[in-house]
Amino acid sequence: MLGIFRDAKIWVGLLASVLLVTGVESQAGGMPDNHISALMGSRMVKILMTPDRVEAFEVGPVLNPGSRGLSDYSILKQLGLVTKDISSEISNLALNDKNHVFELQKKCRFRPVMGYRFHLSAESVNVLFSSHCKQWLFDSGEIQIYEDFDPVADRIEDLMRRTRAQAN
Repeated sequence: MLGIFRDAKIWVGLLASVLLVTGVESQAGGMPDNHISALMGSRMVKILMTPDRVEAFEVGPVLNPGSRGLSDYSILKQLGLVTKDISSEISNLALNDKNHVFELQKKCRFRPVMGYRFHLSAESVNVLFSSHCKQWLFDSGEIQIYEDFDPVADRIEDLMRRTRAQAN
């Protein structure tokens, strides 16, 4: 039994070391929460936390595989680059486990209305919001994560409203 606890401590120590070595920190200066960062992986977390720039788009709600859109959803309108305040708020909300409902499996179809592309050098991560389902999609091209954002739905709606206002 003691061996199991020792092995668990070793794995926790290794994970903490990997996150520290890769320079993963939250915008507030601490570490991102464990569950969502484990799902995303250190590369996706780093792109969300330290982007060179973030673009915003209004997207079509129907999946269109093969389109040159955002995560296979058609781009209806390019809204341009967002402010640092908006991009930081998205990444802070996204990397906080309290803002997700992990055990919930909704039966509604993911129908995004807005998306953001976080760029870091030649890499990018797309974050799409579905107001209908109150879900977000995180897509690095290799990893796609659909999660529920019910705890922060009002803040997400406000972010999208501010993004549209900034573009006009």
